Amino acid sequence: MVSDLNADGWRLRLTAVESSKEIFKSLKETGGYAFTHLGLLERRDGALFQAAAADEFLNTVAVFLSYARGAACSVPVRWGVGANGDVTWQAWGSPIVDAWKTPDNWFDEHHGNLLSELLPAFLNASRDPDLAEPFRLALHWYQKSNMRAGGMEGAIILGITNLDLLAALIVVDRAGAMDSDKFDWLAAEKKLRMLLQTMNVPISIPSKYSDLAAFAVSNNWSDGPAALASIRHGYVHANRRNRKVVLAAPKLATFQAWQLSLWYQELALLHFLNHRGEYRNRVTAEWLGIVERVPW
Repeated sequence: MVSDLNADGWRLRLTAVESSKEIFKSLKETGGYAFTHLGLLERRDGALFQAAAADEFLNTVAVFLSYARGAACSVPVRWGVGANGDVTWQAWGSPIVDAWKTPDNWFDEHHGNLLSELLPAFLNASRDPDLAEPFRLALHWYQKSNMRAGGMEGAIILGITNLDLLAALIVVDRAGAMDSDKFDWLAAEKKLRMLLQTMNVPISIPSKYSDLAAFAVSNNWSDGPAALASIRHGYVHANRRNRKVVLAAPKLATFQAWQLSLWYQELALLHFLNHRGEYRNRVTAEWLGIVERVPW
């Protein structure tokens, strides 16, 4: 796989390493860590550049690729050459990265163009003086939720917390549909319902998640936002009544609640980046290569 990423006058070419098929096969079988791609970074006009500028761009790209992967990854080995071809700069090291997992996120590996389509907007959001920090926090929480940090229950709690943040970013800060003081007083399910309506996403539980839908009916939860908010409250505010509800949840219903929260998060992040193209819908896509347009 070769992908060219162009933004801010930079061109980054990512190429799978030699023997990549064997590497990916081994990762799928045993997990762990590996170098999977090589990159070539240059200015599109061919001009020379400072190492600090390249380093700053690559740091943001590492966050972007982690977002696309749905798990923390990095650009751990970097080096630069001067006009004469000699190595003039190098940096070794990496922040914490997540072990390999089977891809299950919004990005489809057979549609590498999605990376180039989203990178400029991602850079702009990462530099927004007001929204950059909450945006990065939302990305971090999404990755942790996707990697099931804290087990299934912890991932659901983190996911619903993230949806609360994303709802504020989109409904209040971006769409201006409601004043922040008024929005803050809404119940969690109402915030989530407003987020979905802003994105033109159905609030009903997808038919594929039949176990969650049946569990919602048994508890008189009207839709997806009500189900997710109630399950989250059952974990966080574990009084006798709430405990009874969540402890009675079938395992498949809990799994589907986690998946539904991730689908909502992925759509919200794409909407925040003003994406108008295709994405991989984790609810409907049954194999790689299946994408659809975003609903807004």
